[in-house]
Amino acid sequence: MRHLRNHLGAISHIVAGLLPLTWSAVLIGGQPHPVLIVFAAFFALLPDVDTTASHVGRLFPYASEQIERRWGHRTLTHSLLAVAAIALFTWLIFRDGWVWLTAAYGTHLLVDMIVGAEGVPLLWPGSWRFFIAQIPAASTGEVVATGSLALALMLPLLWPALAFSTAEILPKPPPPTLTPTPTPKTVTIRIPHVYDPDEVLIEPGDTITTGQLIADLVTYRRLIATPTPTLTPTPGPTPTPANLNPATVAQAEAELSLAEARHAAAIATPTPDPILLATLRSEQAAVNNGIQDRRDALHRCQQENACDDWRYQLAAQELAELEARATEISQQLNAELYPQPDALAVKIAEAQLALAETRHAAAVATPTPASPTATPRPVDPPRKEINDETRIHALIAGHVVEVRIAAVTGNEAVVEILVEPVTK
Repeated sequence: MRHLRNHLGAISHIVAGLLPLTWSAVLIGGQPHPVLIVFAAFFALLPDVDTTASHVGRLFPYASEQIERRWGHRTLTHSLLAVAAIALFTWLIFRDGWVWLTAAYGTHLLVDMIVGAEGVPLLWPGSWRFFIAQIPAASTGEVVATGSLALALMLPLLWPALAFSTAEILPKPPPPTLTPTPTPKTVTIRIPHVYDPDEVLIEPGDTITTGQLIADLVTYRRLIATPTPTLTPTPGPTPTPANLNPATVAQAEAELSLAEARHAAAIATPTPDPILLATLRSEQAAVNNGIQDRRDALHRCQQENACDDWRYQLAAQELAELEARATEISQQLNAELYPQPDALAVKIAEAQLALAETRHAAAVATPTPASPTATPRPVDPPRKEINDETRIHALIAGHVVEVRIAAVTGNEAVVEILVEPVTK
């Protein structure tokens, strides 16, 4: 019993914190979520985080020690300011249950105003403390108060059983005799080609008779009586071919002849220049003789073992220069003996020739005359005979239940009329 009284404060706070959640669930109709129940019990104990002697203070020893050292027990966390902060915090993270968590936190302050002699500083940092009753802690009065709270918490759970027992004791009235109501049967009348709602002559609640005019399709009757005429094109005069311009044709032929001549000259193989050939061959012979003389001098130098002489080095340098010049002369002779047409000049001549041919073809071509525009003229379609399909008559007698639009196509609608036939 002593162990129970040591935990009596925590029990009373948890029971009081669960009261708003339980009773709201019963009144609304439903059951509180288990997670919400656990959080409500935690928030009912949370104000005592300002002391390390409480259950929740031992869960957060560092925060509890700091708060108790700076502000003390039953100060900051037992005020309306703390309730507002808890309301904002729970609203931000738990939108569906923030009311019940805030209420659980507030019930802790309410219980502390009933149990204990310290009271609660609701207007902290003001020093006023508020009391409802001053029941000593861990006393018989607190046991009675906690039991009353537990009974109030259990009452919603026992409510269905109490209601069932009361219903068993009270006399039951006889069950009412139910007269089956016959389900009305409806007949659907479909009316197509409705362009104006006023063309339907009846409304829900009207009573119609067999043969009564229920719709007059005025717009549809006017459309089928005067259909829209169609346009038929009238052919115009036969076009005549245009004459060719002789000056334009002559100019195009001259440009074509000039382009052909330039193309032939560009692709023709050039003739070698005899004077240049003679000069190159004479120079080639002289260079070959000089090469032979230098080679003989180098050979004698090697035989006389005078390779370090300056004359040997000079002869070797002159031999290299003559051999390079001999290579250049040989390349010039090959280019002169076997000349090739200029590739760029050939491409330019081909492009000019193609352009001249295109212009000549356009100049000598016979122009195609433009077709004259046909002038449309209206042709009246054959008229349709107006029949009675634009005037809808009722085939049955009964009460109009509903008039609704079943489908819409452009400006035209299909209207359905639901009629409950009159039973004889």
